[in-house]
Amino acid sequence: MRVALIWAGVTAALISAPPAEAGFKRQALEVPGSVLWVTHGDLDGDGFTDLVVSYRRGSGPVAKRFLAVFFRGEDGYPARPQLAYEAPDRAAAFDVGDAVGDARDELVFLTSTGVFVQPFEGRKPKPATRLVAAPTLVSGPEAEDLITWDFLRRFPGRPAPMLMVPGRRGLRVYERRPGAEGKADTFEVWADLRLDLESYYDAESATYRRSGRGGSSGRPYSFRVTTVVPNLEWVDQTGDGRVDLVTYYEDRVALFPQREDGTLSPTPTYRHWFKVLTPDELASRDVQVSARVRDLDGDGVADLVLGKIGGGVTTLSTELRLHRGLKGGGFAEAPEQVFKDAGFAALSDFVDLDGDGALEMVHPLSEVSVMSMSRALLSQSLSLDVRVRERGEKGFFEPKPVQVLETSYGLDLSVGAAIKGAAPIFGLDFTGDGVPDALLSEGGDALALWAGKKGGAARFEDTHIRLEAPGSNTTQPIPARTNGGPTDLVVYYVAHKTLATRLFVFIRE
Repeated sequence: MRVALIWAGVTAALISAPPAEAGFKRQALEVPGSVLWVTHGDLDGDGFTDLVVSYRRGSGPVAKRFLAVFFRGEDGYPARPQLAYEAPDRAAAFDVGDAVGDARDELVFLTSTGVFVQPFEGRKPKPATRLVAAPTLVSGPEAEDLITWDFLRRFPGRPAPMLMVPGRRGLRVYERRPGAEGKADTFEVWADLRLDLESYYDAESATYRRSGRGGSSGRPYSFRVTTVVPNLEWVDQTGDGRVDLVTYYEDRVALFPQREDGTLSPTPTYRHWFKVLTPDELASRDVQVSARVRDLDGDGVADLVLGKIGGGVTTLSTELRLHRGLKGGGFAEAPEQVFKDAGFAALSDFVDLDGDGALEMVHPLSEVSVMSMSRALLSQSLSLDVRVRERGEKGFFEPKPVQVLETSYGLDLSVGAAIKGAAPIFGLDFTGDGVPDALLSEGGDALALWAGKKGGAARFEDTHIRLEAPGSNTTQPIPARTNGGPTDLVVYYVAHKTLATRLFVFIRE
């Protein structure tokens, strides 16, 4: 998931003068248009991770969508892309991966009629050809956007990557299989699943007419259709050592287990609505619900995390419910553990912070009150405490945190109180010492890199490295090489008045 934060007012001096961060080099990249999405892969097979950027030129009906490729070398990335070309007309989404089995990555495109692949040869794109012919949920490309979606995935225990193709009735999963002698490999259906798709409709109306999603009169269209594909989590949820599919949308969960013959159940064997919202909350629609599926305690059965946040400035509250996964499939109705906080405590994560194989809980908290909002408006800054909880003896995690890291976000009042800063990143090694680090926002115009440490209760060192990135927006970790090693950091800007064409990459020197 990507969060686009919009702000303005960064000086040219800050952009053009890269700081000297300890052990890191900042590289400034630029594309000839407005950055939309960024992903990565090894397109030339040299072992280095290349950047793939979708960007736009123009706006509205005359907008054109392009793809740019920055090939990485020993010294990092070039300032300008080595490749920049117009995206295929029919492409609605793209991904990067080894789709054809040639030990290098290709671009794959999702269209209304199936999936196309575009390989590279000598760092030049070859013509796109069809991999899978099938009607999809996509009706056509978006005029001003080209998203990246990970619909080409590699699963444990499967010999080749799998293609996930959503349709109007559910999801088809295709597996690459060897072709006949002298012929190319083919993709064949491995699973045809009946997902619970969510649909929302709206239509023109001469009078005020509230829709289920809060619509109003004055619509500039005749008829609108929104279809939601639930989150797809491939994980062992039954405890039999095989990878299953768990789908979830808000607090509605379904399980498609993998059977003994290696196929996937076409219909869910477990489907449940947990009803975390009260009838009043369901009616008002002012409470947000989220879910995560992870094996929290390491018993080989994935567990469920349900969260909800709602209320106003004086009543904002967050609740996190941890439900134990049941061997054989499904989740316990009653939560094993509940965390309640007054204020903003969403964006929780569950990560192995010290490399010992056990997950810790990362749980942010920000006080929200009239007084705290007044302080934020005066200082133009919001503070957030990130609590680190260890594995618990009775519940999943200990109630008392073993360490608290402080992070802060800038507040830009020139565009309606927009937040400047990046979401916390945990569990990746940026310093190259083999220990996972933490990356947090520092005031909106910089990032704080907290080096991880082994031994003792605290998971991170007492001091941090400051990485300056003007108006830190969308922050994305990128592995420097395909075979492991340190992680690079890419910062880019979506719909920004002055930085829409820029990317900054931090690499280990």
